[in-house]
This record gives sequence, structure tokens and C-alpha cells, in this order.
Amino acid sequence: MKNYRETYVRKAEVALPEKALLDTIYLRKAIPFRDELELSLLDKKRLDRMAKDFPGPTRKLAQIIRLN
Repeated sequence: MKNYRETYVRKAEVALPEKALLDTIYLRKAIPFRDELELSLLDKKRLDRMAKDFPGPTRKLAQIIRLN
């Protein structure tokens, strides 16, 4: 008799912090509130590179975050 339960974890792809932020800005059409952000987790160069694939308004809002 086993004293443990076997569990299987499914693999999942998790977005990088920069991609998650850009997706949030794109969907909300606004910058998230300061208490929703962990800016220390962001790679600002990566944010700039990824922002190029988003529409202009999203890029502009991402630039505001990058400058802060």
C-alpha cells in the first residue's frame, strides 16, 4: 500500500513578464495600476523588442512604462 499519491503535472507555456505586460496593455488599452506591476522583473530592452509587434497605442504606453 502506497503512502503517497502520484500526480502528473501538465506542461504549460508561461509568458515572459514583458509579453504579459504588453498583452495586458493591449487588451485594457491602458497601463496597469502601479500596484499590479513588478517593474523590477522587466527587461526593458526585451520590452522594446517585443513592443514592435504591437499596434502604435500599445507601443506608446509601453514606452511610458520604460521611461519610469
